[in-house]
Amino acid sequence: MPAESVEATAARRSESLAALQRRIGLPLLALVAVLVGLAAGDSVHALLQMRSLVSELGRVATLDGAAQASLRGVFRSQLERHAALERAIAEVSSGAQTHDASAVVAMARFSETGEELASSLRAARERLARSGWGEPEKARTLQALSAFDAARAALDEAAERHFRAAQEGCDAACAAEGARLGALAGNLDLRAWEVLEGAALAIDRASELAQVREENLLRQSLLVSGAAILGGLLVSALLLRSIFGTLGREIGRREQTETALRRSESRLRATLDASIDPIVTVGADGVIRSASRAFSRVFGWEPADLVGRNVGVLMPEPVRSRHDGYLRRHLATGVRNVIGRLREVEAERRDGATFPCELWVNEVDVALGEEPIFCGVLRDITERKRGELRLQQYANHLEVANLELADSSKALQEVNARLRRSNEDLDAFAAVASHDLKEPLRGIHNYARFLIEDYGDAIDAEGRSRLDTLARLAVRLSAMIDALLEFSRVGRTELDVSKTDLGAVVGEVVESLRVMIAERKAEVRVETPLPVVVCSAPLVAEVFRNLIENALKYNDRPDPRVEIGVLPPECSGRSVPVLTVRDNGIGIRERHFEAIFRLFKRLNGRDQFGSGTGIGLTIVKKIVERHGGSVWVESTLGEGSTFHFTLCRED
Repeated sequence: MPAESVEATAARRSESLAALQRRIGLPLLALVAVLVGLAAGDSVHALLQMRSLVSELGRVATLDGAAQASLRGVFRSQLERHAALERAIAEVSSGAQTHDASAVVAMARFSETGEELASSLRAARERLARSGWGEPEKARTLQALSAFDAARAALDEAAERHFRAAQEGCDAACAAEGARLGALAGNLDLRAWEVLEGAALAIDRASELAQVREENLLRQSLLVSGAAILGGLLVSALLLRSIFGTLGREIGRREQTETALRRSESRLRATLDASIDPIVTVGADGVIRSASRAFSRVFGWEPADLVGRNVGVLMPEPVRSRHDGYLRRHLATGVRNVIGRLREVEAERRDGATFPCELWVNEVDVALGEEPIFCGVLRDITERKRGELRLQQYANHLEVANLELADSSKALQEVNARLRRSNEDLDAFAAVASHDLKEPLRGIHNYARFLIEDYGDAIDAEGRSRLDTLARLAVRLSAMIDALLEFSRVGRTELDVSKTDLGAVVGEVVESLRVMIAERKAEVRVETPLPVVVCSAPLVAEVFRNLIENALKYNDRPDPRVEIGVLPPECSGRSVPVLTVRDNGIGIRERHFEAIFRLFKRLNGRDQFGSGTGIGLTIVKKIVERHGGSVWVESTLGEGSTFHFTLCRED
């Protein structure tokens, strides 16, 4: 091959190589290995590898700048040495018997350059193995490099053989072989560079497509990233909004809780301060944590002065010295000797005075791990103790009084028995005396009337007057004796009680007094229906008769009026019905309200309102009291009187 064509070819190859090197990186190593394989004679396998590698060049990433520059330098040197080698081979192929020094040197340098290329390729292969290139491409490139190693070994062997032949002299066969190798190498070299130029164009198109694809991927990535970022921002904004909303609500709830807690604490403090009993909280060390306002009144300590002091300041010795030991023993053993029990203790005021006190202590429920707190309530029982002492003294006095009362009761029973016998004797005496006295009185009255009628002419006027007085006194005494008999009868009569319609009783009494009522031109009426009560009907009729007769007798009005009625309990203020007899008579002075119920008591002269024994109201009182009731009068002088009575006890 002429030298000019070789140099022109080398220049053209150099330009193509520069364009190729701008597009490819490490895949160039694989193409070099394939070309070396073609030079070594394994053309079919090498071309298949070249075709496969060219189709993959569009997807291969480039090496770094330092690796590409190193590889370009080595390959350029190899091209220069290859041109020199071609010239040497041409000389050998021409049949020259001797070789100039330049041919030998070219062949030697070609061999050295092969070593440099092999070293550079090994370094590039190591960098390739450590790179982040895709595993399939990396594996194929490393496989191509292995093929290059094999081709290089074969080329080295052929070069060494021709080198020795050039030194020793070459026969015609050797020269022909050298010429054939040179022609093959040149032909393969030209074809290899044509393939490289086609590969460069393919790489350009693949690079452009890769760049477009990369830009599209970049745009998509940017869009996706932007959308992701925007979505992330929106999600973050929503999350932040939710977080801030939740945080705001939590803060609001916490503020409400804190406000409620402050109010609760304020109410609790107000409640504690409103307590009349001192309330104190104490820690496990016996130090006072809080105290209510009542300490100022009971102990003389201001609550603020007590906080921080040992609770022993509220106790006298020796309890003060032992108190902290009680708390420690309770915390250590859990035995509740003093906790949760009401005890009476001695307390000490700030001025040193002691007083009896009721103490109740209990442990407050606290959170796990917090310091135990004890709450104590103290009550000053000084007045109660004084009352108990007085009560004990009264009990002692009462015991003595009961003994005396027992003696008095026994004596009273004896007196009542004697009185009962005396009353019985008196009733018997009154009955006998009344009966026995009435006979002489009747005789005196009759003899006085006989004297007046039979010896009236023989007796002067004064004598007749005295006889009239004697007869009148006898009649009066007889009436009094009858009244005594009636009074005695009321006291002796057995009280036979039954349900009685008082309306019917009053009707019978009014009917029996019809003549007297007519003579007095009086009006007697029942204002309200009278009740049915349990009583003795004859005796109660006697009560109404005496009261109605007195109402008619002691009345100076031309139209006497008597009203009979009953006051229900809700009107009278009593628990039993109150019967009433009201008149419009002369009335009674207040000072005589009690006297009128005494035996034979009269408030007016006999000539003014007729004769009478003065025993009627006494009998009324006797009958009412025998029924367990009471009788009283309300009256205004000149306006009339109202008699009230009941027929049973209020209890």
